[in-house]
Amino acid sequence: MLNIDFIKKLEKPTLYIALISFIGHIFLYYCRDFVPLFAQIIPDNYLTAIYTPFSFIIFYEILELVSTLPKSMTTFFGKQLEIISLIFIRDVFKGIANLKGHEFDANQETIIGILIGTLTGVILFVIASQFKRLALSKKKLSFSEIKKFIKIKEGISFFLIIGILIISGIDLSHWIYNLIIEINAGNNYHVPIHLIPLDKVFELLILVDVSILIISLFFSQNYAVVARNSLFIISTIFLRYSLSMSVPYNGIFAIIAGFLGITSLYIFVKYKQI
Repeated sequence: MLNIDFIKKLEKPTLYIALISFIGHIFLYYCRDFVPLFAQIIPDNYLTAIYTPFSFIIFYEILELVSTLPKSMTTFFGKQLEIISLIFIRDVFKGIANLKGHEFDANQETIIGILIGTLTGVILFVIASQFKRLALSKKKLSFSEIKKFIKIKEGISFFLIIGILIISGIDLSHWIYNLIIEINAGNNYHVPIHLIPLDKVFELLILVDVSILIISLFFSQNYAVVARNSLFIISTIFLRYSLSMSVPYNGIFAIIAGFLGITSLYIFVKYKQI
């Protein structure tokens, strides 16, 4: 089964790969003038190289997310907030790389996207940090059959990672196919590679959240737990929509999801103290 100890062992290799991918991207960028093929696949801006290592870092964060599933729904949702904040930060670098010249009028839409993305990333970073602090203060629930429930969640996390790898493989194959088609046609293909289709991953997370909520009812009908987890699911749905919405609605939905998540956890903690 996928566990946190195994994932931790992948942290350093992932960081090395991210560093190598960054250096490799920079190298290909400076070779664009000498190798026409590189010019077709590498955009004419060295800042796009920042996007590449972030993709590997987010890939690792997704794996770590899945490994937290058996631990608790609270930790699981908190990790989702961290990932979304990283996605917004990554997209800010992408936006900066897409700036054309120094004229505001020519870059108005991109600049607005950069500002909103930066603000959203900062707000989500604060919310995720406070969420984690608040989560540490809550008391752990003692289900009568907690070990069995954890085993079920471990099984779900295993199938979740299999599902993520399958959709990632399909998405990657589509990217490679389109790359070959465009290159053979003599066209540029400056579409950044996505190791994980995040919109589809969050759709899987929503299904997993609902499944675990239903299964948890066999072990406990605690109102506070059901209400909290239901609000976490709504927050995850908001996060999913934020990935496919345009500026500024993507940031608005992500921030609402963050506030909804931390508010529901705060109410849960206070409720358990009554």
